[in-house]
Amino acid sequence: MRCRVTRLYSTDGRKVPSLQAVIASPGVVVAAGREPFKPGNYDIQKFLLPARLPGISRRVYPKGNTRSESKKMTVYEVHVATGELWNAGTVANVYISIYGKKGDTGSRQLFRSKSSISFLRGQTDTFFLEAVYLGDLYKIVIGHDGLGPGNGWFLDDVVISDPTTNHEYVFFCHRWLDQGEDDGKIVRELYARDNNIISASLFDVIFNKGNICIFQSHEIRHLSLAVNNGFVTGMASGGASTELRVRYQPNRCALLESAQVPGHTVVFDSHGKIADESSTSYAGLSKEFVVFVKGVFLNSAVVLLATSLCQALCLQPDGSCTGVGNQSEKSYWKVHKISAGICMFESVKNARMYLRIKDGQCDGTGTGDIDCHFKIKKNLENASVSLESTKSPGLFVGLQSDGQVKPVIYTKNGNVFFYPQVIKFGRENPMGMSATPSQEEEKIQESKHQQEIPPESEARCSSLSSTAKEVRPFQSSETLLSEDEWKVLVLTGNTGTQANATLWVYGDEGVTGPISLSKDSPEQLFLPRQEDEFQVEIRNIGEIYKIRIGHDATSEQPEWNLQKVTMQHMKSKKTLDFAANVWLSRIQAEGDVVCELPAIKGGQAMFPSVSLGKLQKVLLRCEASDKSQYWYCEKVIVREPGTASQSIFTCERWLPFMSQGIIHSEIERYLQGED
Repeated sequence: MRCRVTRLYSTDGRKVPSLQAVIASPGVVVAAGREPFKPGNYDIQKFLLPARLPGISRRVYPKGNTRSESKKMTVYEVHVATGELWNAGTVANVYISIYGKKGDTGSRQLFRSKSSISFLRGQTDTFFLEAVYLGDLYKIVIGHDGLGPGNGWFLDDVVISDPTTNHEYVFFCHRWLDQGEDDGKIVRELYARDNNIISASLFDVIFNKGNICIFQSHEIRHLSLAVNNGFVTGMASGGASTELRVRYQPNRCALLESAQVPGHTVVFDSHGKIADESSTSYAGLSKEFVVFVKGVFLNSAVVLLATSLCQALCLQPDGSCTGVGNQSEKSYWKVHKISAGICMFESVKNARMYLRIKDGQCDGTGTGDIDCHFKIKKNLENASVSLESTKSPGLFVGLQSDGQVKPVIYTKNGNVFFYPQVIKFGRENPMGMSATPSQEEEKIQESKHQQEIPPESEARCSSLSSTAKEVRPFQSSETLLSEDEWKVLVLTGNTGTQANATLWVYGDEGVTGPISLSKDSPEQLFLPRQEDEFQVEIRNIGEIYKIRIGHDATSEQPEWNLQKVTMQHMKSKKTLDFAANVWLSRIQAEGDVVCELPAIKGGQAMFPSVSLGKLQKVLLRCEASDKSQYWYCEKVIVREPGTASQSIFTCERWLPFMSQGIIHSEIERYLQGED
């Protein structure tokens, strides 16, 4: 070149930042001086052979004299699975070389997938590569050029279908191809493995004797997990091979060992598949199972909220939160139990910084107020939990595709699923006491103050906390009623209880509770078909819209048939009804001893209106089995209650719709205008 080269670009105009990127580029780079990039027809095939990645040959080299055979072109179907880890997708150009006993394809760029956008998190892309017949496949080399923002990639596996033999070759990876992750490599050499592996499944655990259990398949009821002749398989339930001993480990995990042949254990590979213990390499194999138990969110427990196999919810130095943190002490959270099913999460590494949802944002800069209260929603189908804001019902802690945390509406797509692991077990709170740290400090200060005052002044100085109070049995009084006084009537059905009952009251500006529903003679409370009356103080929570009521299941009679709760404001006589007719029992109905009841007005449940702030987009979905069920949506108009403003989202298309040969049942529409 006669001109000085100061910049290199890819053929589509992106800067080539490093020598490694040059080596990994698609065969052609555009050289420039000080002038800007000029678009043009930079056809790779005009200049040289297909792209070359490190360790990848440039063309197919048939072995032996296969001149006539090399003319027979074959189309290989290549399925590339991007991992489920957050930020796993890539926008870089991806290349592959396939090796068989009769030759290799050379480096080929993977583009024109069946998906509209390739290599998205959790997505499997399908490509078609034409080549001569390669014989039995044994290896691939796959990588990317490192170009573009967010170019790092977590590759799960590659499956290649041979059209000649109809055989599928599986190449497991389950590693990062990222200069900033793992070992920093963006090219990997993968070898074929047998894909005839038993997949993990859901199991019903049958306790046999001691620590010996049978893991019965939830889908195929007559089969159970078994270790037979050194192999893990499925066998008829009840046989000796299906008896597995659960051995707990010091690191809070467990092993599943054959009771029939001690020492033989269930082993999984890094892809979650059952593996053979006799594998030549133990790299990526694991015998350990994480134990999920009830009581994860006890008060003062320390937990890790995993977002994937190796990532967790983590507080960042700037106060933001991410779901791509390492599963280390930086991702530990201390649980502060507010009431049954409601908790706060304080960073262990950064004390007094709490997870919160406020003003349309989710971060770790909370101070322990109601913005930090989360209701624990259990997702039993996948052993995960979701965290719903109690101040903004309907908003959950969620993750964006890059792993950053934001408030979202609950969906089943996995961005609200967290998998809790107990680092340190906590303890149950005494009924009627809140775990809020600020309240605990107030009680300590109050105790110190009471020690300093004369005994005769103690009665006059005693007061009740605004968030955790004891209920006074209702008595008629001539004293002046305050604005905070309420009467609570609790109607029991055909079955009463002697357990300790507790009440929480929710308003659109706060929550009061737990409130212990007790009297001097507890044995006379909550008898069958009896209505019990209490007087409580409720301060500064705004308009009441629901209550939470339950018991601790501690008595000889822990079952309770609750019929109805009524609240009446003592001064204004305003009455709120909460219809129940529920069983609060460990063995009846749903097995819950706590329930939530909405206030009923005019036959309708009252719920507060929650502002989502300025709307940005809507998600429309229509599932149809035939065209008669298709839906034509012209536009969506969302009006904010109490105001004249409305947001308009134009659609003007049918749902479902077809794009690039794929039927889509949902579509996102962005804000078009506001009135």
